[in-house]
Amino acid sequence: MTKAATDQHQNPAHSQQHEYCGNFSPKLNTNQGIDNVFTVFPLDYQGETESTVNALPEQLEELWYRGVPLSEGPTLETMHERKVALLDFWDSRTDTVWGDRVRVAVEAFLRAEVQGTEHAYTREEVEDFNARRQCTRALDLEGPWEEVTAGVDPPW
Repeated sequence: MTKAATDQHQNPAHSQQHEYCGNFSPKLNTNQGIDNVFTVFPLDYQGETESTVNALPEQLEELWYRGVPLSEGPTLETMHERKVALLDFWDSRTDTVWGDRVRVAVEAFLRAEVQGTEHAYTREEVEDFNARRQCTRALDLEGPWEEVTAGVDPPW
C-alpha cells in the first residue's frame, strides 16, 4: 500500500467510499450463520488483510470441524488442539488496524460457531489466554459485540 493510500485510510478527513459485500448488523446474531458474519469488510480493501479475511470462513470451518491446520502441519485430532490453534491464530495477528480486522473476524467465528457447542471456551480458558496473550487487546467472547468491534476502522 502506498504512503498516500495509507494516509487516506488512516485519516478520516480523506475517507473513501467502500462497497460492502453484504448486509451485516453490528450486533452479532449467531443465527445468521458464518457466511454472514464475514461480510463486515469492504470489497475494495487492497492487500493481505483482504485475502486473509476473505479466506477465513472456509479455513476456520475446516480447522474447527475437520482439524485442518491454518498453516502446514498435521491434522489437529482433538478439540483441545483446535481450540488452541484458533486462539494462537487470533493472538498472532499484528497489533494494528489490519490485525484487528482479522481478530474481529476470528472472534465472530468463535462466537457464532464455537461458543454454542459443548467445546465452547470456558470463562477460565479465556482468562488464562488473556493473561498470556501477546496482543494488547483482550479476547472477549461474552461482552457486547459493539464493544468488541469498537475502534476497528471501518467496522462496517
